[in-house]
Amino acid sequence: MAGRALLDGPDLATVLDRYLRAFPGVDPRAAVSMWSMYYFSALGIPSMLHWLELRRTLPSALADIQVSLAPATGLPQGFVLPHIGKVTPDIAIDRALSSLIEDHAAPLIERIVADHGLGARLLWSNLASYLTWIVHEVGRLTDPRLAEEGGEFLQCAVWPSGMKNPMAGLNRREDDGHGGFCTRRRVCCLRYMLPGIPGCGTSCPLPAGRP
Repeated sequence: MAGRALLDGPDLATVLDRYLRAFPGVDPRAAVSMWSMYYFSALGIPSMLHWLELRRTLPSALADIQVSLAPATGLPQGFVLPHIGKVTPDIAIDRALSSLIEDHAAPLIERIVADHGLGARLLWSNLASYLTWIVHEVGRLTDPRLAEEGGEFLQCAVWPSGMKNPMAGLNRREDDGHGGFCTRRRVCCLRYMLPGIPGCGTSCPLPAGRP
């Protein structure tokens, strides 16, 4: 479907209803949060990778793309972009990812908050968690300097563009309780409320959700 359809009319509700059918009797907010985690992982990880590894900005504005969703579950299968993006090595990372943040995640999160009563911080944390993970992996496998760049972007309170960072402070480095360190969320994603869904492990902000 056209990406803009997720913002206009009943299409988003129809998509989420498909996913909610898998969890009858469960607080729908937990299922909607879980759906957003699938969505933001499929959307955010490639966007961050293309920038850090290739200096390529992707045209991911919700109004300009198409979204492929599984008919039975409503889970995202992919995104059809209008073109392959542009290599723009001289711009700052916040501008490189503005299409992802300002033109896709922000309006979608606003719509989900309005329709389903979830906190915006929870949804931004779902996106931030996947971006934090892939930034760490790029630093581990490619170049630590790239992880520094990505980490500063995620933690900076206000980006150079002047936009307030909605993900600032939502993930923090803490003692994992086993002699090491981990990245831990500040806001619970509610997945513990869903039967058959594994927990977050050491990243969970709730002590009961950690191994």
